[in-house]
This record gives sequence, C-alpha cells and structure tokens, in this order.
Amino acid sequence: QEWADFARGESVFPEKLPANVNDQGGISLGSNMEAGTVNKGAPAVTIYYDYMCSWCNYLESQYSSDLTQMATNGDITLVYQPVAVIGDEFSIQAAAAEFYVAEHAPKLYAAFHDALFMTTIPVFLTEDYVGNQPSLENITATAAVVGMSDEEVNKLSEAVTNGTYDTFVESANEQWRANGQQGTPGVLIDDRQLVDWTDGKLLEYASEAAR
Repeated sequence: QEWADFARGESVFPEKLPANVNDQGGISLGSNMEAGTVNKGAPAVTIYYDYMCSWCNYLESQYSSDLTQMATNGDITLVYQPVAVIGDEFSIQAAAAEFYVAEHAPKLYAAFHDALFMTTIPVFLTEDYVGNQPSLENITATAAVVGMSDEEVNKLSEAVTNGTYDTFVESANEQWRANGQQGTPGVLIDDRQLVDWTDGKLLEYASEAAR
C-alpha cells in the first residue's frame, strides 16, 4: 500500500508561534529557501522527522538535494515538520534548534537543516549509534558553519539549554499524534500520506504532483 488517508487535526500550538512556523509546527520553504516562504500554487511536500530516527536520516540522505532543487525551481513548497517523538535528549535539542533558527535566521534555516543531518547521518552508519549520539556542540558548530555569528550561536545555545522552545517541541509531538502519525518519517504530498517513499517513489510522486 503506497498511500494512506490523512487528515490534519486542529492546531494544538499556543497562539503565539515562533516566526516562520505554521500552526501545525511546519517550516515551509519556497524558491528562495527562506523559512516561512511558499511557492504559490505549487504542491506541498511535507516531511515529519526526528533527528534521532534512522529512517529519517536515510530519507534525508536519499532525497534532500532533489527536494531542495524542486523547491528552488518553484515546483513544490517543501515543508519540514520537526518532532522529537523518540524523546532522546538530542531529538529534543535538535527540534528546538530548528524552531529557533527558523525564527531568528530564516535565510540560513535550509542550510542549517541539511548540515545538521550531515552530523547525524554518519551516526547511524556505526554499530553503536546509541553511545555515539551527537550533542549540543554539534548544533552550535553547525550553526557557525552555515554562517550564524558568534553572538547568534551563543543565543541559540542558550535557548536550547534553557528549554525556551521545549513547549513548541511538545506541541509538535502532540500535533504529530493529532494528525494520525504513528512513526517517523511521515511523508505527505498535499493532503495524501505517502506510505512507501523508498526507491525513488517520493521523487516520482512529487514530480507528478508538480506537473
């Protein structure tokens, strides 16, 4: 079965959302790849992910550059939905960092998202990925690499350490459940859930929707 029914639940997020985050906890990217933008009239490809989910890392390594290209070309709006349903410390920290960067450095968000996955993907290629988890240092180093100033990196580190975005991360998890998600990654093309996104199918169906 490749498709499943999908219905978005009512938003469970607090009224005051982080800037550039929608009321489902999604961070959309239009052709300029800036958080909070959309490509008008283009289909939305939405991906729920947890940085400590091995299949999410696999999906990212398979599809990220093609989906980014499609969004840049205006063929789709790419929507990232960070969650921390695995509940590891890094899951929560990474999701909080995603919301922080979307709000405070929207132009750097897409690069940050991809670069942070570049630090987790190798973890899942090792035998001992539980003992080899990334840490807050990986988040701050990634932020610096994509161009955040020292001052911004310190503020990001502070926000993650102080749990400033933890309420939003909890809401994202709750919304994920309200939207009928049972695992990660979750892949939606507009309002349909693609159950089997492997072997190039995600790209195939995204291209079909774009046509």
